[in-house]
Amino acid sequence: IAMSGLVALSITRIAKFFEIQNSIVLALAIAVFLHLSISSSDYAGVIYSRNTTTTMLVCTFAFGLTRRPWKSPRLANRSLIIACATLGLAVQTMVSSIITAVVVGAFVYLLHRQEISLRRPIIYSVLSFAISVATAPMWYLMRGSFGEFWANWWVMARHMNSATNRNLLNQFSLGWDKFYEYYTQRPELALIVGIFITLLIKNWTSMTEAKKITNGAVLLWFVAAWVELIISQRYSSHYFVIPTIPTSIMLVIVASSFFPAVPRKDEGLLRNASVIPAILTAIVLIFYQCSDLFWSGAEGLSRFQSFRQHQQFVSDTRSGESKTVRAVLDLATSDNDAVLAWTMFPWTYLEHQRVPATRLSWKSFMLGEIYLASTSEKYILPETWKWFADDMKQSQPNAYLHPKEIAFVDSTPFASYASENFDLAMETDKHRISLKKELWAQMISPLEPGVEEKNQKRTDSEGSPVPLISHRCTRSDITIIRESSDAKYSVDLNFEQNSHQAQQSVIRIDTNKIQVLANGYTQYSQALPSPFNEELTLSILLGTRSAAVVINGQIASAIRLQNPTGVSMSSTHGATSVDRVATSPAPYLNQCSSASNQQ
Repeated sequence: IAMSGLVALSITRIAKFFEIQNSIVLALAIAVFLHLSISSSDYAGVIYSRNTTTTMLVCTFAFGLTRRPWKSPRLANRSLIIACATLGLAVQTMVSSIITAVVVGAFVYLLHRQEISLRRPIIYSVLSFAISVATAPMWYLMRGSFGEFWANWWVMARHMNSATNRNLLNQFSLGWDKFYEYYTQRPELALIVGIFITLLIKNWTSMTEAKKITNGAVLLWFVAAWVELIISQRYSSHYFVIPTIPTSIMLVIVASSFFPAVPRKDEGLLRNASVIPAILTAIVLIFYQCSDLFWSGAEGLSRFQSFRQHQQFVSDTRSGESKTVRAVLDLATSDNDAVLAWTMFPWTYLEHQRVPATRLSWKSFMLGEIYLASTSEKYILPETWKWFADDMKQSQPNAYLHPKEIAFVDSTPFASYASENFDLAMETDKHRISLKKELWAQMISPLEPGVEEKNQKRTDSEGSPVPLISHRCTRSDITIIRESSDAKYSVDLNFEQNSHQAQQSVIRIDTNKIQVLANGYTQYSQALPSPFNEELTLSILLGTRSAAVVINGQIASAIRLQNPTGVSMSSTHGATSVDRVATSPAPYLNQCSSASNQQ
């Protein structure tokens, strides 16, 4: 949103230079802001590298059209260096943006060459640009990790180019096909570009030198944007923010021909109506371009009471599978802890509020997979497995996630590390969740002698709960004997919580399945490892924020809790005998090492 606001402000500055009516200036700024922030375009409302670089480019362009920084030679000299340094930061972020950056930089220099008093302005411009680009490699050099920076910044960019196996002629041939496809699908954009070029040709001789430089720069920027796309050889929908910015400026210039500024003496006539075009523009864009995400956000805003309430609402409305995965992770890790993951999805980390345990956050880095290109071991960066080993030594993750839809490759050092250090703890519909071997062994190993154990049989008649655990950070092993053949028979593990916001949380076990219930509604359900016909032995792990039920050495179900205090058991449609209850402290669970958390 902040970047969209900066682009909108830049559009406002550009529109002022072209002397457009204030009402239209406001409408254009709102149109650009809404399109880049909440529209259905894939580059809207996100922080991608190309959103960042295009924002810096348009801000520099608008800076060049602002009078105050260029009023005197001294200010002009300083402003030129600032502009070139900003363009250097853009190229530092994305190497391919050098094409459009050169166009914008040349525009700024040509527009203000009369005000600039530097003896060799081009040399100063290039130096400030180069120093800005070099700040990142210099920083990594001082840290002693220049090789890592160079591999990720330059070597990977080279792999991105060569892995498509296209020569330059094929790249431009594909670019023309994409250009034609893009504008035939969006005729309104083709119309804007066509009108701009027509007006440019028609009005060229009558334009001031500044207008000629500006119009020419916009046209060259548009061409350079497409060359940047062609050279990058990537045409994912979010990449098209690159030509969107110069197209937006073209729209401003076209609007200046149809809505010239009103003389100051008549300006008051428009004061009351100046916001009408902006309001109409906002309404049209909201209904025509806004995504479902915007409307669901608007609906959520209508329910907003407080940030805590909103956070609780987001947590409550996550999928049952997601909550189950998070519950297992909570037994071994805290929020924002590092987890190892074999994934290509950012939500593997974001949805569970965890961070990558290695800088190689995607499996593509470890397989030599190049985005929208080929896969080969030669595209794996030379120091990859050294970095991975260093990261594992530093982060020492307790959990490992593998989304099932991501094919696993077992011939990598990653696979060896995962096999040697983790054991599978639970398998849900979409994930395999593994925990560190030492930790998992403590969770499932037989309880040591001396634990509190009650062997007397206690019959649980319907409606009479049997207490199993009286405080958190505890493990309880129980054997349940079924004394009913009723098809509706089930055993409920009831989790007590010391929180007024907590939902009624139950894990229900019937003949064939185990399910998590929240306020009586099924949140997540899985099949039991084997049917519960007569006897079932299980372990209950109660941590500080979640609990899990372990059957046959695997977590069969897990549930998130708020300040849990105990567990009891009841049954429905028949009696249940508890043949054995053995409890023991579980200091190995996350946040359970301190005595205060075991009470």
